[in-house]
Formats: sequence, structure tokens, C-alpha cells
Amino acid sequence: MLKVCLTGATGFIGENLLKKLEDDPEIEVIALSRKISPQMDGAKKKNIIWKRCNGFSLLDVEQATKDVDILIYLIHSMAPTSTLSEGSFADFDLLLADNFSRAAKTNKIKKIIYLSGLIPNEKNLSEHLRSRLEVEKTLAQYSNSVTTLRAGLIIGKNGSSFKILERLIKRLPLLICPKWTLKKSQPIDIEDVLNSLNYVIKNYQQLKRSSYDIAGPNIITYQQMLKLTAKVLQQKRYFLNVPLFSPRFSKLWVAKVSGTSYKLVSPLIDSLKHNMIACPQTQLILPNYTYKVFENSLRSGITKESGSWMRILINYNSVINLHWMETATFYCSFSNKEYDYGSKLR
Repeated sequence: MLKVCLTGATGFIGENLLKKLEDDPEIEVIALSRKISPQMDGAKKKNIIWKRCNGFSLLDVEQATKDVDILIYLIHSMAPTSTLSEGSFADFDLLLADNFSRAAKTNKIKKIIYLSGLIPNEKNLSEHLRSRLEVEKTLAQYSNSVTTLRAGLIIGKNGSSFKILERLIKRLPLLICPKWTLKKSQPIDIEDVLNSLNYVIKNYQQLKRSSYDIAGPNIITYQQMLKLTAKVLQQKRYFLNVPLFSPRFSKLWVAKVSGTSYKLVSPLIDSLKHNMIACPQTQLILPNYTYKVFENSLRSGITKESGSWMRILINYNSVINLHWMETATFYCSFSNKEYDYGSKLR
């Protein structure tokens, strides 16, 4: 039986990949996450064993990856919760990758599979894309057995980039479109990504290249993405082109309108100065497989999340968390009761 260690198991890709692998009789999965409680450490369900692991601790990583055949590396520290000090996300990414690379050498792991981003053939890459390349090199520092899958925008429910796209359309009747919205991208459906990862797991000994591009069938601009999203959501939206790249302005309004952390939005916007298209010579094409077109991916990925500008306040006696909701609900820690602003407090 193949023993697969899955990092980032509670993330967008990891959670979906677990669902795909959980009934596979040929695979045992070690699911790693620093977010699970100590009580969950060692919990087993079907062919999945959960392990609590702090990726910043080399000792933790070495213990968690012991006796593993394949390591699937899905860690990316752009999320705001990953910011533990004044270091940048690129600093954290390198530290994490170095720990897992060292552990792979110590535990003689046969293959590391890394999900990265599409890398355009340009000199002045954004910090985000440079970081992806550096992680790729760091993972291979102590082992030559690394296979990287490079993907662009991944379309699927709860994906951070796709969620931003969806919320912009739901919340803005007029969208100001800087020059970067005319850059081209080749998005891919989450199911196509999962099938690509599964293919590499099953065929890791036969793959000859160290990196492959994976992408859907459609090459479209970001503005076309927005317009198609509006069409699928049946929302009439107006688009105003402006002859500026304006990354700073774009970061601010995208973060504010989508309700997404500025620290997550900033590196993503910086990368939009590039065309993100797969290279045909290095593209992984699954045999006898049909990739999902962009519009169909949208239809299956759209959530029922409200587009209203009202917010919810949870437990205002201690920590205030803001989420987008149709009505505002207030939780009072003194009475242990929840009050709906639209009814009881009116």
C-alpha cells in the first residue's frame, strides 16, 4: 500500500483531495494540519490518519513524515493567519519548504509533489511568482525526486482567488477595469486539478519531467472572467476601462469590496501584470480525459453566499469577526443568546 502524506489537509485543495483519496484501497493518507486540536492528533477515519504538525518545527515535520512514500506539498503562507512575525510570506514559504525538504531526505521519501502556480517566461516576475519558484528549488535541494504541477486560477467552491472574483460581481454594479484586467489567464477547474494530482501519485515512477503546467481549455482575460461570472450569476453589471495598471488602487478596492485580507490580495494583484498561460511543450494532458470549460466550472463553483453589505458581529465581548451576511446577528456572551438585527432588535 502506498503511504501518502498530505500537507495543508484542511485547506481548499487539501480538503478536496482528501475526499478523492479517502476511498482508495491502494493508498493510506497521513493528513497534516497545524489547525486541528490535540484531541484530533492520531484520529483515523477510513484510510486517513490525522496528524497535528507545525511546519515551522523540523522535529515535528520529521516525525510526521516518517515511513512516507509520497509527500504532497500544498503549503502556501499567504493567508493572514500564517504571519507569525514581521517576515514576508516569501520568507515563511522558504523556511517551511526547507524543513519538509530536509525531512524528505531524512525519511527517504520517494517523491515530493508540489502544487505551484503557472510561471510566465518573463524576467521581472512578481514576488508571489518568484516565491513559488524558490519553493520549488528549495524542495529539490536535498532530493532530485520532485514533481511540480503549475496551475493558474483554480475554480471551485471556497477557493480564495475564485471567491474574490465571485464577490466582486455580487457586490459591485459598476466595475472599474484597469489595464491588468486585459491580461490573459488559463483557469482550471478544481476537479481537473485533483485528477492531475491523483494521476501523478499513481504514475510518479513513470513521469520524466520535474515540472508540468496544468490548465483548462479556455484562454481568457480577467475582464472576460468577470463578465462571464456576471452572466452565470444573472447580474447586470457595467464595466469601465481605465488606461492605468494602478496596482495599489486595485489592491485596496479588491480587498475592501471582497472582504479579503489585504495581505492575501496584494501579492495576487502584483502577479496580474503577467499573462498566466500554460506552455504547450510542458503541459500535462491526462489521457482519455475531458477538461471542464470555464463557464461550466463557474456554474459548479458559485456559492449561495449573499451579496449584501450587512455584516455579522460574533461575540462582541471578546473578539469581533466580520463576515458578509444578509442580516446582522449579534451574539451576547452574557446571556448566551443570539439576536437577529432584522427581527428581535428592530
